[in-house]
Amino acid sequence: MTHHFSLGGHWLILYSFYNLYFIEDNKKNKHWYFLIFLSLLIHLYFTLMIIIIYFFDSLNDFIKHNNFKYHIIEILKKIIFIISIMFTVGYFESSPVNAVSSGYGIFKIDLLSFFDPKINGDHISWSVFLKDLPGTHFEGYTYIGFGNILLIFLSLFVYLKNRYKKKNIEKDFPILSLKNSFIIIFFFMVSDNKYINFR
Repeated sequence: MTHHFSLGGHWLILYSFYNLYFIEDNKKNKHWYFLIFLSLLIHLYFTLMIIIIYFFDSLNDFIKHNNFKYHIIEILKKIIFIISIMFTVGYFESSPVNAVSSGYGIFKIDLLSFFDPKINGDHISWSVFLKDLPGTHFEGYTYIGFGNILLIFLSLFVYLKNRYKKKNIEKDFPILSLKNSFIIIFFFMVSDNKYINFR
């Protein structure tokens, strides 16, 4: 991480999920404000991801308690808070593209790169189990690890098994917030340029 220093801020996403699942409901709101504030000082794309997680958490709470007016007011307050912080720290002093990244929409991602443990033929492999998938390149290197690959398939198996048995797994674990947040963040992450096996 020699020049992408903002990549060290991914703990903010972990903090978001900690706030989502482990902080008491009456204390969550101040943590969302603190998360938004910190993310704006690090990188705007963290703010976008945190807002997505917050939105689906609010949607989940609205479905449970039918408190539409409260959440609309809170969302508007956070929008005002975001704009105020952005104005204060100088987001509007230059092109908005500079706040996100000039590479978004230009660089590409290979959708198989999540399972490719090797950047290219000249680099070492990060897995003793999986072989190199030729065609992926440095900018799209996103290998998630063999253990995480197993966990993803195991999680899907447990989820589908519980759905088949009609267990209410959302009672103690807000699946709506987690599932939809991941879907939206994933499509935001892969940009509008993508291919499979360099095609």
